[in-house]
Amino acid sequence: MASWEVSTAGKYPNNPDPVNGAKYFGCHKNVDAACSSPIPHSDDLTLIWATRLSPGKRDYVCYNHATPQCCPQKQFQRIDDSPFGSISVKPTEIKDCAHNGQ
Repeated sequence: MASWEVSTAGKYPNNPDPVNGAKYFGCHKNVDAACSSPIPHSDDLTLIWATRLSPGKRDYVCYNHATPQCCPQKQFQRIDDSPFGSISVKPTEIKDCAHNGQ
C-alpha cells in the first residue's frame, strides 16, 4: 500500500473526497493515468489526463467523481491534441486500462 493510500484510507474508504468527488490512485511505471466520465445521454465517455499529485511520483487524482484509469502508455496521446484537453471514447476503447488504479 502506498503512503497516500494510508493517509486517506481511514478517513475516506476507497480514497474518495466527499467534498469535490476526488479519487486518489496510483499507476505503475510506463502507464498513462487518465480519468473517465460518462457523457450524458450517450454511451460514450469523456477521457482526460489525471492530475499528478507530486512531480516524479506516480500518485494521481481524478475530480468530479471521474473514474481513475491506468492505460497503456501513449494509447490516448490524442488528448494532447484536443483543444479542450479531453476526448470522447467508447467504453470498449478503455478495456485495456486498469479501472480505479493499479
